[in-house]
Amino acid sequence: MKQPRLWACICLATLLLTGGLFAQKSLDIGSATGTDVTLPVRMTSDAGVQGYVLSVGVDTTKLTATDIRAAGATIANNAELSVGEVLADGVTLGVVMDFNPPYDGQEIPIGSDQLIAEVDLTALLVLPCGDSEVVDVNFQDGLNSPPLSNILVVAGMSVGVAEGLELNGGVVTVRGGCDTVRAVATTGAKGAVSVSVPVEVDNTGPVEGYVVSLAHAAGVELVSIDTAGTDAGAVGIEFEVAKTYVDGGTLGVVFDFETPYDGQTLPPANGNTLANFNYTHAPFECTGDPA
Repeated sequence: MKQPRLWACICLATLLLTGGLFAQKSLDIGSATGTDVTLPVRMTSDAGVQGYVLSVGVDTTKLTATDIRAAGATIANNAELSVGEVLADGVTLGVVMDFNPPYDGQEIPIGSDQLIAEVDLTALLVLPCGDSEVVDVNFQDGLNSPPLSNILVVAGMSVGVAEGLELNGGVVTVRGGCDTVRAVATTGAKGAVSVSVPVEVDNTGPVEGYVVSLAHAAGVELVSIDTAGTDAGAVGIEFEVAKTYVDGGTLGVVFDFETPYDGQTLPPANGNTLANFNYTHAPFECTGDPA
């Protein structure tokens, strides 16, 4: 009777030790919607974590990684070494909580869903208005040189996938931009013979240039087109050509047309003004005897 009990005790002790080191440990990437997004990386651990390595891959045909950095519990618990790398196919981050003397033994304490890092991504997809696509972002062992694997350091031991570390990826939902250009309805003041009609845009991304072509019915005359006082004009326009016709007008604009090519663009916003189309009333003809 003693031998079966002894083996039962050994098995129970083994399970408890294994659970204490390797169970309930995970890394999770969050989700976001947009074209320039920040994904959180969260950690769950039933033991204090002395450091970690993150290795996150991206689909380079759809996303590009621009930054990775320590955040949340990593910073709050005074990590002393944090080294991030942006690669062509993803990002890596290595953190050591207690790296410098006097070696006070700081660590990230036991906890669930603790924010430990953030990853910045930019979508390469250009989708039609109303369309969307979900792009996976996953942990990927083997990035960087020398190759790095996703691990937590617990009690001086590396805990990776082979030791039971659970890795859960995230997603970026990219939606097609629905930019809208409109001529703003305008009423001239009483007795006025001219009126300026603004043209606006709700743009979801930076604008490098544009063409506006606006027609009008009989009864008014388009006398000029300009960008004076517009948001576009405030950016700094280096090429601008306006043409007026009997039944409409066109305006072509390029923000960065000349050296040194500083890359100026119209930033995303609702109601950015692009142009002023300036009209006058057609002359009135009076007949009959004056009253």
